[in-house]
Amino acid sequence: MMLFLALFFVWIPTFVVPPTHKYLRNNTVYICCIIVAISIFGWSLENYSPNLPQIEKSHMPLYISPLVFLILYKLFDNIIQKRLERHMYFRMKYMSNKESEEQTWFEWLLQMVLGFVPLICGAIWLLIF
Repeated sequence: MMLFLALFFVWIPTFVVPPTHKYLRNNTVYICCIIVAISIFGWSLENYSPNLPQIEKSHMPLYISPLVFLILYKLFDNIIQKRLERHMYFRMKYMSNKESEEQTWFEWLLQMVLGFVPLICGAIWLLIF
């Protein structure tokens, strides 16, 4: 269940339904999401036990993904605001709307980084610890 929540934060707003990232522009929603992401990570640390099965131990690093995603989202959105004087636009593959059509190559690159870096951070953590 918690693994689903962790991946939900990263994959849903980035690839499945990109318009949902617009809600993160609202500071109240963003702070609530940060609290939930910290809660997910804290819950995973609290429930960690050396006696856990290996499959559960392999899921532990992915619980940091929502927090990394939210931090990167805010960072990238601020970069785009300074560079293009608007919020970051996400591309939707099978839908055409104003934001998809006006997305730049740089924004597409940031969208890909936003989708994969949080998961890569979890994988690196798994290799180290």
